Amino acid sequence: MKNSIVNKNEKYVVDIIDYGIDGEGIAKIDGFTIFVQNAMKGEKCEILILKVLKTHAFAKIVNIIENSKYRVEPDCKTYKTCGGCSLRHIDYRETLVIKREKVQNLVNKSLKNRVIVEDTIGMDNVSYYRNKAIYPVCIDDNGNKNFGIYSARTHKVVPFEECFIQSEISQQIARYIIDNYNGTIYDEQSHKGSLRNIMIRFAKNTNQAMVVLVQTDNNVYIDVNALVSKFSNIRTVVINVNDEKTNVVLSGENHVIYGDGIIEDLLGKYKFVISPNSFYQVNPVQTEVMYNLGISLADLKKDDVICDLYCGIGTIGIFASEYVSKVYGIEIVDAAVENAKQNAILNNVKNID
Repeated sequence: MKNSIVNKNEKYVVDIIDYGIDGEGIAKIDGFTIFVQNAMKGEKCEILILKVLKTHAFAKIVNIIENSKYRVEPDCKTYKTCGGCSLRHIDYRETLVIKREKVQNLVNKSLKNRVIVEDTIGMDNVSYYRNKAIYPVCIDDNGNKNFGIYSARTHKVVPFEECFIQSEISQQIARYIIDNYNGTIYDEQSHKGSLRNIMIRFAKNTNQAMVVLVQTDNNVYIDVNALVSKFSNIRTVVINVNDEKTNVVLSGENHVIYGDGIIEDLLGKYKFVISPNSFYQVNPVQTEVMYNLGISLADLKKDDVICDLYCGIGTIGIFASEYVSKVYGIEIVDAAVENAKQNAILNNVKNID
């Protein structure tokens, strides 16, 4: 039975009136919400309905009738099929405005007294900034082992030539691994095969890389000596054994096959130890900006006691420690707790527990 408002596989002409939480355009037909991938606020588009649910629908653009002045040509060849980014078709300065407006609307939904959200602080260089890459692997359309990024809302791996947000070294290491991997590729449907994901953590300020091979077993299917000879900045190689039928990438079982199982990174004047399962902010440039601004706005006093909730490896608490009398870090991930303790010692911070 057809929906009385919109129907799957039918086309409509709509005005895009807002953005969704993932950057998709929002249109309405008789009050019914439609999320339109890659559409921009202010545009008029002809769309094709892909999926209809009770309260909303999803659609794609067939034709842009009226363009937004902020629309740009994406610099990534796989942007339209890959699910890694959602705003590369929008001028970067305008994305900062969109983010501010989205936070503004969310904050004021639950507040009696409205607050004004400050402008988003952007980056000078928006390329290759991420310090952690998780690449799912696959057998590609040519029958070759490959890696990539999941297409949006699917588990279909989209291989790519170059990713503009992941570090260049992580892509180079992953390419070498997949080209020289002697094991099998994991298949989600049959639950057979070994390699599931390649995770690379790279600390730019110390030039240290960690390689984590997420496998269903702990066998070594790559020449580790050749790998670390090729990439001298690899400090450690770890096999993470995950044999569960799950979407969770990492298990808690790690086997170090080269190095000491950690890397170190510099954030401001502090050094931090990072292990495979540790939470660590993926954008180190903006992390330092955010921490310094947050501490400044908090107006901390020497007799203050603060709790760093969900503290991870202790970065915020350690940053704030010199301004207060005591810091308590709260965390449930054992590996992160151990890293946090190491980091306090490493930075000679004595007022943190």
